Amino acid sequence: EFGADVAKLVFELTNDKKQSRNSKQQIAYLTAKLMSMTSYALAIKLCDILHNATDNPSQSFLNKYTAVLSAVCTHRPFTASQLRILYEIRKYIKVETT
Repeated sequence: EFGADVAKLVFELTNDKKQSRNSKQQIAYLTAKLMSMTSYALAIKLCDILHNATDNPSQSFLNKYTAVLSAVCTHRPFTASQLRILYEIRKYIKVETT
């Protein structure tokens, strides 16, 4: 049985199924979600994005996460571990930073 910490992570990482499939709204939702995640949840999400980016991603996936990660990178500080994951993500997704 998992503890409260794992339950909190699962809750943070689970997307709201009621979110619109509209591309712009989905990008806004995901950006806000990543901006508000705890450090642990963000590291897990970045690993998930990296895995998906290496597994023959669709162009819509690449476009969506280019926009999301570029926005998050300009407004959120990252830990050293998260920066290492982002470095790997940048091999597959063009993430713009300022």
